Amino acid sequence: MKILKGIGIVLLTLVVIYIILGLFGPSNYKVERELLIDAAPNKVWNQIADFNAWENWSPWKEKDPTMVNTIEGTPATVGHSNSWTGNPETSGKGGMTFTTVKENESLTYDLSFTEPWEMQSTGGFTLTAQDGKTLINWYDTGDIPFGQRPMMLFMDLDQMMGPDFEKGLKNIEQLVK
Repeated sequence: MKILKGIGIVLLTLVVIYIILGLFGPSNYKVERELLIDAAPNKVWNQIADFNAWENWSPWKEKDPTMVNTIEGTPATVGHSNSWTGNPETSGKGGMTFTTVKENESLTYDLSFTEPWEMQSTGGFTLTAQDGKTLINWYDTGDIPFGQRPMMLFMDLDQMMGPDFEKGLKNIEQLVK
């Protein structure tokens, strides 16, 4: 009986520690990168506003060539969507849908992963003309559920996602030169 009581105390202590860490873990995140591209906004826009073009520059397509995309809707309009299925270790299963579109200026999308984990976020692009060039900003934001917050104390989403954003922006730059 003493052993069961000891195990119970240890388990309860671990649960309390996890809850306390949850109080200190981040409740949301934002990852963003930007790049000044030597091209007019409409050239950059053509790459980001049509999911058919994403296959040409997406860093995730390079990581998972087995990924199969299903694209629906009219490019550069609210509701244009892309769903995919791929290697569970690389791209998994998910989808994204444009939620706001301002031609040659900005677009936002809702992103969701369903496998191998569930996650929802909001992301987008803003384009700013600067002396014949375009400053493109790519971002993703989301809430972190309470139960996952302790793990976020030991993970850096910016370091995990940021390099992919940088790669994608560099790929866009190469395409519009």
